[in-house]
Formats: sequence, C-alpha cells, structure tokens
Amino acid sequence: MAVLYQLTETSKFMMSFVLVTDKDNAIVIDGGRPEDMPLLKQYIDGRHISAWILTHAHMDHISGFVDEINLNNCADFDIETIYYNFPPYDELINKTDVEDIQYFRSELNNMLPAFNQALPKFEDKTHIVRQGETLDIDDVHIDFLFTYHEGLTANLINDSSLVFKVTAPNKTVLFLGDLGPDGGDVLFRESRRLLKS
Repeated sequence: MAVLYQLTETSKFMMSFVLVTDKDNAIVIDGGRPEDMPLLKQYIDGRHISAWILTHAHMDHISGFVDEINLNNCADFDIETIYYNFPPYDELINKTDVEDIQYFRSELNNMLPAFNQALPKFEDKTHIVRQGETLDIDDVHIDFLFTYHEGLTANLINDSSLVFKVTAPNKTVLFLGDLGPDGGDVLFRESRRLLKS
C-alpha cells in the first residue's frame, strides 16, 4: 500500500512530498529549498525515484532540486524521470502587454533562469507534462489535470502550477501546487468532474 509523507520540519513555506509505492519506489513532489534536501534524502532513504514532479518554478518548490543538480548532478538521488511544464521564459520575458510588468518579470526571473541553465545536465530525464496525461507507477495512478495555460499572466508562476490527482488503493489526493484564482477558475471550468478526491 502506498504511503505519503509531507515534509515540513525544516521550512514552513515550501512544498515537499514523498510518496512511497507498494514496491518501495519513490515519487517526489517539488522538494523545497536547498536547506530541505538533507531531510528529503532521509525520507527517500536511497529508494529509486520513479518520478520527480516539479509543480511550478518558485524557489520554495524547486530551488533544492536545482541546487542538487548544480552541486553534483543529483548524484545523491536515483531519478528515472522529472516531470514539469514551466512557462516559456524566452517567449515571455519581453512581453509588455501585462498589467504589472515589473511583477511579471520578477516572477519569470524567480527560478526559471536557474532551472533553464541547469536543464542541459538532466534534460535526458525530463518529460514536459501535457494536460490529460496519466502516469502509472506500481500501485499509484496519476492524472494531470492542469498545466501551463498561455494568457494567465496576473499570477504567472503560481497559475502555471501542475495540478494532478494521485490515486492509490487506499486514498486519492489532489495536488494544486500554488494555483491562484485565475488558474483555479480555468481548472474548475475544464476539469471539475475530475477533482473529487
């Protein structure tokens, strides 16, 4: 039976989950900041990571992962596939038709440049998630219900959060990342019948 751990011991404001499947493989969600990595390693405990899901490009969610890539190419983790879908930085950084351009650019620059700079080191392990995709790992089924939507610019990075439902034999859990009100409205319009968990 799958077991889900929520890691909160080192940072109050971050997101880090480890899901251990019935076959003792791990699914990691975000992971938190660099200071959260030692605790994450304890929970993973040397297990194979079948999927590392990065919900969105904010420091409190993925800076630990990026730091581990830059330190030692994530040598402390046995990662099979990294799942994400982040806004296209190069297409958006010069966009001017947004309400608060300074905030918009600060959001783009929060973690995306660091992630994109590190990407060549792990690109062969990545999968850019599309809405509607599913993933099966041992006794765990994942439905990806929401990914980056072009045009949601007021709260760009939060509203690009991957939203997915994890179904295990004993429970279903809906992960929203930090999806904001605009993204939430789109999610509800497109997928409300799939949200119950």
